[in-house]
Amino acid sequence: VAMVSLRTKLVNNSALAQEATVQFSFEGVSVTQKLAVQAGETVPVVFTPQQFPQLLVKNPQLWWPNGYGLPNLYHATIKK
Repeated sequence: VAMVSLRTKLVNNSALAQEATVQFSFEGVSVTQKLAVQAGETVPVVFTPQQFPQLLVKNPQLWWPNGYGLPNLYHATIKK
């Protein structure tokens, strides 16, 4: 089992408070969070398996060293 986590920041450069929905997705898994961000504020955005059980990936495809197997990759997307 792989425990996938994401940590990033959301910056509000405007003069007004804003609400944002942040979506993190990879290989058929998608999780979202709604956040309120005050004017000029930077807030941390964290997605963990404790919050989102779908971030526990069973039987993950591994990246193997050269000559030992396939170098599998997961393609991730972050949207606001």
